Amino acid sequence: MEFNIFQKYPQLVYGLSRISDGPMKLKHNSNADKSVQENRKKFLNKNQIQINDLIAAKLAHRNNIKNVFKEDKGRCIENSDELITTEKNIYLTFTVADCFPVFLFDPVNNIIGLMHIGWGGASKGIIENIIKLILYYTRNNISNLLVEIGPGLQVCHFEVKNDLVVVFKEFPNQIINKNNKKYLNLSQIIKNKFNRAGVAVKNVEVDGDCTYCKKSEYFSYRRNKSRKLKTMMAFIGINK
Repeated sequence: MEFNIFQKYPQLVYGLSRISDGPMKLKHNSNADKSVQENRKKFLNKNQIQINDLIAAKLAHRNNIKNVFKEDKGRCIENSDELITTEKNIYLTFTVADCFPVFLFDPVNNIIGLMHIGWGGASKGIIENIIKLILYYTRNNISNLLVEIGPGLQVCHFEVKNDLVVVFKEFPNQIINKNNKKYLNLSQIIKNKFNRAGVAVKNVEVDGDCTYCKKSEYFSYRRNKSRKLKTMMAFIGINK
């Protein structure tokens, strides 16, 4: 996976697994986790990453942000939907299956971040929270911040009820009425929120892949509707 706005930075490594890499979500059951652990190791080895260099997020589907450091290597950070660091040779990661993995990079200040954004986080201010933290790091300058919104549930399959229409009423152009149903364009809402927070339009890119549509590439919770949730793994880091 290559994002246009990241391509000129060879020190940056990032990615999202596919169905062909196998399920990536750990169940914390020794028997069930054996094959998942093997999938994770193979995927990371393919990207030249050691599993002990990962810092994972145990998602809360809210707006919680954790600043992490080298001493956090190998940990799973509880109750977090966003990890951020200014350190090299550590890799931020979580699993995802319809919510959007959002990759952040400031090449001047060596800041990386990985955000898990669904409608809950987007509506509860996770984007505004991370911008405040980055402004602190950069002394009120986010002109260098690059944002890539990865694959997720796109508007074509993001059917919503009136309660979410109310939640996102400030974005009427991103609520589509079709065949007496309402659909939410969450990826564009995420982009708009970054732009409103001061990130330049040219510095925010939407991948556009729909996890529901691309059945051979991505796991999708909404499509599969299975109790045995299968997910992809997202990661980002800076090499020396």
